[in-house]
Amino acid sequence: MKRVLCVRLPAWPLQRVRNRSLSQTADAKPDPSNAPDKTAWVLYAVNGSRGECVTHCSRLAIDSGVRVGMPVTEARTLLGPIPTHWERADSAADAEELRQLAEWCEQFSPWVGVESSEPADSLLLDVTGCEHLYNGEMNLLKHVRQLFEARHWTVRLAIAETVGAAWALTHGAHSKTAIVPPDTQALRNAILPLPVAALRVDPNVSETLWQLGLKTIGDVAQLPRADLPSRFAVKTVKRLDQVFGQVAESFAPIRPDGVIEAAEAFDWPIADRKTLLVVIERLLDEVLETVSRFQVGITQLQLRIGLEKPLVIGFAQATDLSKHLFGVITSRMERVRLAGPVGAVRLRVTGINRFTERQGHLFEDKNIKAERTAKRELARLMDRLRGRLDEDQLVRPQLQSDPLPEHATGIEPITSISLKPDSSTQPMPSEFTPLSRPLTMFPEPQALEVVSVYPDGPPLRLRWQQRNYVINRWWGPERIESGWWRDQQIKRDYYRVETDDGRWFWLFRDNRSNGWFLHGVFD
Repeated sequence: MKRVLCVRLPAWPLQRVRNRSLSQTADAKPDPSNAPDKTAWVLYAVNGSRGECVTHCSRLAIDSGVRVGMPVTEARTLLGPIPTHWERADSAADAEELRQLAEWCEQFSPWVGVESSEPADSLLLDVTGCEHLYNGEMNLLKHVRQLFEARHWTVRLAIAETVGAAWALTHGAHSKTAIVPPDTQALRNAILPLPVAALRVDPNVSETLWQLGLKTIGDVAQLPRADLPSRFAVKTVKRLDQVFGQVAESFAPIRPDGVIEAAEAFDWPIADRKTLLVVIERLLDEVLETVSRFQVGITQLQLRIGLEKPLVIGFAQATDLSKHLFGVITSRMERVRLAGPVGAVRLRVTGINRFTERQGHLFEDKNIKAERTAKRELARLMDRLRGRLDEDQLVRPQLQSDPLPEHATGIEPITSISLKPDSSTQPMPSEFTPLSRPLTMFPEPQALEVVSVYPDGPPLRLRWQQRNYVINRWWGPERIESGWWRDQQIKRDYYRVETDDGRWFWLFRDNRSNGWFLHGVFD
């Protein structure tokens, strides 16, 4: 069972500035008036037309009335004679020092990364199988905490079986350390009482949920899944599934030894493609030698061959197979038109990840083995297609949880092979049959001339494409409405009809305008 340790550094930009300032004055004669607990710390940045505004402030500043977003001039007035450390916020320095801390944490785990959310304040460690080195996970947390505090960092720690759960516990639980055993019910008991902000959703979505009375993750989890994407964005459902492990989630480690790349400059420019491919193959072997030391695979490469923009080549699954990687690069090179002879070639690894495949069992079921083989071959097929096509041309249909038929499906780029099914899309309700929805649907409903006995009655005749149809049978109405959260509410009554010549149509009456529209045809 996978175990993830999340190390959160609350108010990270303030901690970084405070620790740096204290380390610079460590050798100086101490001044009681400048003690950390008697000094207000304020970071600020330019905020558009509002000028310089507060971005972070310490507890002493908050107790004095300073708030994030407040103009600096107003904050200076409130703080008055209180000793204050003012400094401009530096997000680049925050990110760089957090990365250095991640490298320092490699003493606890070989797989350490920085959270992908912005702004980042947490480190993620895969501690699967590491607990025996410390006599248990509790001792591991104590050891990590002691070493961080020895360096004057304030941390919150949590270990759980998913990235989302560990992150949620460090950002929503009251305790500074938490361990959730690998048990589904224990995970739910620990996560459901946490505030909705611990789901890693957009702050505006979190605020909306709070105003609607959905204050905990448990409140959100109790809502009908079909309502969540439309009201609060699809990402809310995805985050909920990631927390409980229903959707696989991983994190990328910090790049080992900085940038992994190989380059070669020529004495004179080369225009022969075969020669360039020989050089690229040699450079690929060099980067693979480095990557193999860390037991990871490549998910993305960047190739510079004298073009204005480098070629970025992605892979559906992490791989270290030289033949496969080089085959995809060769396919991509066939579509490249060089502007002239090339003076240098540079190959850089811009994405790495752990291998998704695991060693099979000796007496493994044939179906499981066939499924694993099919996934591997599908991933390689996708890579070859991606080498010959543009990224946006390799797509797949995706069901969307939306009541409106024209928004029920979408197209998304295929970037990877999912290890687990995406549970954010619900199966087709049992009452639906093949005749419930037409195979051919128009992108936009087409206006119709329809005759009915009374205004709210079923259709009896219709005229479409300059032809009249008599309706022999009809089924309906099926009412479909959009929610109140949409800009314009939609209310439709759909009918499935059979005409006298045997044709089948799917049409609806707009209950707002009383107009009739054709939305699809049954083939």
